[in-house]
Amino acid sequence: MYRYQFHAQVQMAHWRDFQALLDELNVALRAKGLVPYQLWEAAFGRLNDALMVAEYESLEAYEREHDALHADAACMRLWREMGKHTDSTMWTDLWWRPSEAVGRHGARGGATRDGTVDG
Repeated sequence: MYRYQFHAQVQMAHWRDFQALLDELNVALRAKGLVPYQLWEAAFGRLNDALMVAEYESLEAYEREHDALHADAACMRLWREMGKHTDSTMWTDLWWRPSEAVGRHGARGGATRDGTVDG
């Protein structure tokens, strides 16, 4: 399982516009058979922080969908419009899976791509 997270700070008084554009983007993504984004709001922290989350079964699925989004002119137009409603630098994370290394082996080790634990 891979979790893609896109972090942005929405400009004050722009949340509805940002969310409306994301809703449009999600309609377009669903129509293409792609994974839509969930929009999360911060309960604490910086005002108007937004987190868009999408989950993929594999790294290959993430890469395929990422490429499909960026190759689609209509989706990219909506993506760029959303960016006009944000402040500061946006950033992304791609999380692999919950770590099981601590506790299971008693020592902190790293998980490898095939799911085995080293260390």
